[in-house]
Amino acid sequence: ITGAGAAGCQTMATGCTLTSTGNVTGPLLGTYSSTFTILWATTGQPNSAVAGGFCADASGDVTLTLPGLGTLTKHETGKVCETTATGANVPHQFNGTFTVTSGTGIFAGATGEGSTTSTQQPGATSAQGGAVSGSESFTKLTLHL
Repeated sequence: ITGAGAAGCQTMATGCTLTSTGNVTGPLLGTYSSTFTILWATTGQPNSAVAGGFCADASGDVTLTLPGLGTLTKHETGKVCETTATGANVPHQFNGTFTVTSGTGIFAGATGEGSTTSTQQPGATSAQGGAVSGSESFTKLTLHL
């Protein structure tokens, strides 16, 4: 996580805007960048699976850059949940779905959809600086070659 939102954003109707960048691993190597908004103040509710934790609606865009192939941008929506009781630097998990919104290179004109799960570990003293890991599964990806 490279940006965790403005101080006090958890109580604002506009939510917290998070940014993240990193590496794509697996059969296709590359990088990703993402920007998400979490609406803690307007959609926050207790996490029924974790005492003292909360969940909220989240949405944002993720761009995958795969050298030699192009870029693929997806819009993701779902829920982000604290995986322990609320605190200054607790882990979070996002579960959602995505739709392909644009692409370049072999992904120009691509369409598709799928599901995604990611886990964010906190940094040493705040939500920022921690590792993000996850997986995505396309239920459909159509390329126009």
